[in-house]
Amino acid sequence: MNSGYGKDILKEMIEAFRMQGVAIGLSFSPDDYFVLYQQGFPPSRESDESESTQNSALWEINKKQLKELLTNYGKIDLLSIDEKSDWANPLVANYAWDLDPDLIITKGGMETMDQFLPDHIIQSPWETRYTMGYHWQYVPEETYKDASALIDLLIETRAKGGNFLLNVGPDVNGIIPEEQENRIREIGLWNMSNNEAIALIKPWKISNEQDIWFTSSKDEKIVYAFVNAPYWKWIEEKAFFIRSIKGSSNTSVTILSQNDEMMEYQIHRSPKPVFSIVDEGIFVNVIKAQRPNKSWENPLVIKFEGISYRNQSIK
Repeated sequence: MNSGYGKDILKEMIEAFRMQGVAIGLSFSPDDYFVLYQQGFPPSRESDESESTQNSALWEINKKQLKELLTNYGKIDLLSIDEKSDWANPLVANYAWDLDPDLIITKGGMETMDQFLPDHIIQSPWETRYTMGYHWQYVPEETYKDASALIDLLIETRAKGGNFLLNVGPDVNGIIPEEQENRIREIGLWNMSNNEAIALIKPWKISNEQDIWFTSSKDEKIVYAFVNAPYWKWIEEKAFFIRSIKGSSNTSVTILSQNDEMMEYQIHRSPKPVFSIVDEGIFVNVIKAQRPNKSWENPLVIKFEGISYRNQSIK
């Protein structure tokens, strides 16, 4: 508020997001170069003086800042503690939880990684964070990942039990660049069609069979398989064989957000998947009749019910 703007920018941002039903998350950095400068120490994230546990004056400032952030703006939903270590200072996390026991803390409260994914399912809560391009902040002429690649990252994250945070970098005028907006819209359309397999789910017995990824309902009665194929065109049929799924007489197979009765402009042809059960797994023939946008490369989700896990080594 001491800037030329003269108003509480954070308050205005939080209120604007709340009006749109968006949960409020804040990032807090315990280290403070100005405090180190005032104390006669060089600016560093590696020294003992940069840690709240080693610097009592810094810790007193941290507490004031945290109390301001967590009590001045109504209910805060999430907090990320940005510190030099992979696991942020538990002193800061515990103080934040003292102020709000229901606060979700990602970095500092759960395993949190930037720009990479684990190679296995993690059963405890965890989060990964990705940029659309190569920078967290807005950079003119940025090189962006395409929406399909971002959707693939989202799928792999959920298949391994994690939360996926996608970074957005507004420009100097506070506007989300068109390239980023287009990707958000494509991801949003895909998620609208397939949200059942992304939200309120858990990892399945295995995360994937090669390029086919899995999630399951919380009661494990439903398994979702995310399938993709290069250059898979609209109304084209492809066959998939899944060895980790064991079918039965009660097995049913559907495609999320895809009408099984008819296809657009082809009223005498049904896109209903055809499947056959063998001892080694299950074959599924799928027609790609879903087209939420101009991209044909976004994966489809096959929904399996009445199945079980074939407990064998999947290569």
